[in-house]
Amino acid sequence: MNHLRTIILLLSLIGIFPQLNAYNIRQINSRDGLSNSAVICLFQDTGRSLWIGTYDGLNKYNGTDIRIYKPDINNKHSLSGNVIRRIVESKDGYLWIMTKWGLDRYSKRKDRVEAHFDEFKEGCSMVCDNEGNIFILTPTGSLYSYDFDSNRFNEVSIPDSKPYKGWFSLIIDSGNKFWITNNGMIK
Repeated sequence: MNHLRTIILLLSLIGIFPQLNAYNIRQINSRDGLSNSAVICLFQDTGRSLWIGTYDGLNKYNGTDIRIYKPDINNKHSLSGNVIRRIVESKDGYLWIMTKWGLDRYSKRKDRVEAHFDEFKEGCSMVCDNEGNIFILTPTGSLYSYDFDSNRFNEVSIPDSKPYKGWFSLIIDSGNKFWITNNGMIK
């Protein structure tokens, strides 16, 4: 009976190790071409590219190469800022990139920023729900939703809420329920 337990244990371990080795983990940093080693956010898009937001630009990593995106005052299709706070992907396949100086709508197909929303700067929270809709919460407590038909943000009423400085973050759970924190309190 002890031999049977040993065989079962060995077979179990053999079954586990291939799963552990299936992950290809590699550390990348500025020596590998990353624009800055101070990483703020990570996002993997539907095409499986890894987008890395740093204190000095946006980086696209495809598993072998790194492409760097930075603001360029002479190019209206570049990022609005070099400090990348958050990245999400909407239902239309665009990336939404929150920088210190504004929100950018980036076309992966055209490889450029197509719209800037300067009203959403540092301090705003951005989330994407399960259907790929984009929502922004401002530091004053105003909630906005992106209208894909009109290509603009519309304010959304928050029931039983007053505008208040100190809103901290917006989270949408797997059931598309909104959670807003305010000074450590969930609203």
